Amino acid sequence: MSPPNALKTTVLSTLTIHRTGFSLAVYAIVCAVFYPSLRFMISADTLNYISVAELYASGQWSQAVNAFWSPAYSWLLVPFITAGVNGVVAVKIVNIVIGALILTTLSSLAETLKLEDAWTTLLLVAAVPFVASSAFLISTPDVLVVLVLTVYLRCLLRLHASNQTRMGALVGIIGFAGYLS
Repeated sequence: MSPPNALKTTVLSTLTIHRTGFSLAVYAIVCAVFYPSLRFMISADTLNYISVAELYASGQWSQAVNAFWSPAYSWLLVPFITAGVNGVVAVKIVNIVIGALILTTLSSLAETLKLEDAWTTLLLVAAVPFVASSAFLISTPDVLVVLVLTVYLRCLLRLHASNQTRMGALVGIIGFAGYLS
């Protein structure tokens, strides 16, 4: 093997061994670079989710429950709102964390699908810009829905006769979480 190919193989194998950690590190760098300039970019929907979270945080549950805004995302914002974090910043923090969980779940899904390490690494690195842009530009529960559906698919693919009851219950719970998302 020629030296350039040996170096290429060494770098690729190092990346594939630590593919989840590598993709999370790239994601963290991208988030750190774009957070200062995009932290206050929101939509009208974002304001409504923050308003619902503020109602939950203040104990006004009867006013918080509504037919338009799914509750799971607002529930994730409540601890930050209660701690006094600005609602828009709370949305970004929640989305960034959900994005990291999406990358971790994608890695697990790739393992379930028995993808080769190089393809898994490529998938995770290619997913970083999409996940990061969703975390910063959309600022709605879309990233939460992607996370729930990815976990749901992973669990469905791991369903076997030996674990049918346990995984069936888990798939049902995840499906319910998807409904709330």
